[in-house]
Amino acid sequence: MLALSLFWIFIVQFRPLQPFTISPENLNICMQLDGTMTCCTSYYQTQDGCLPCVGAIGPNCSISCPPNYFGAKCMDRCQCSTDECDKELGCYKDYQTTADDDDTETQPPSTLHRNLNDDSFPKESLLVWILVICGTLVTILLFLIIVFLLKSRNKRKKERQQNVKFSSTIKINNSIEDINKSASCADYINTSFQPKLGNSGHI
Repeated sequence: MLALSLFWIFIVQFRPLQPFTISPENLNICMQLDGTMTCCTSYYQTQDGCLPCVGAIGPNCSISCPPNYFGAKCMDRCQCSTDECDKELGCYKDYQTTADDDDTETQPPSTLHRNLNDDSFPKESLLVWILVICGTLVTILLFLIIVFLLKSRNKRKKERQQNVKFSSTIKINNSIEDINKSASCADYINTSFQPKLGNSGHI
C-alpha cells in the first residue's frame, strides 16, 4: 500500500517534457525544464485548453487509475469492490439504467455528476489537512496549558504546606521560649524579693 501511495505521488508530481507549447492564458499549464509550456501531469490538451484526465493520470492521461480509484485525475475512491468500479464513473451499482426504445443507456445519478473542469477536490483536501493540523496543534497547546496549570497549582500547594509547617514550628519554639522566660522571671522574682528575717523572726 505504501509503494502504491509513493507511486501515486510520483506520477501526479512528474512533469514530462513535451515538444508542443500551449497558450499561457490557459489554466493547468506547467513550464518544462526547457522553457516550453505544456499541460500539467494528469491533464490532456484539447482545443479548449488543458482538461483533467478522467479515469487516468500521468502525462497525457497515459496511466489508468489504480484499483478502486476513478474520476477526474483518479481523485475519487470507489466504495465498492474492484470489479464493480469503473475508472471513469465509479461504482456500477450507483448508476441507473434506463431503457429508451431498443437502446439501453446508463446514467450516473445526479450526486455523481461532476464538472470535469472543477478542481475543487484538491482544494477541499487541502482544507481538510489544514483543519486536521490546526486541530491537532490546538489540542496539543491545550494539553500543555493544562499540564502547566496543574504543576503550578501543586507547587503553590506544597509551598503553602511548607509555610504552615514552618510557622507552626516557629509558634511552638516561641511558646517554649516564652514559657522558659516566664519561668526564669518567676525564679528571679521569687529569689530577689524574699524578705530578710532577723533573729527574732521579724523584719
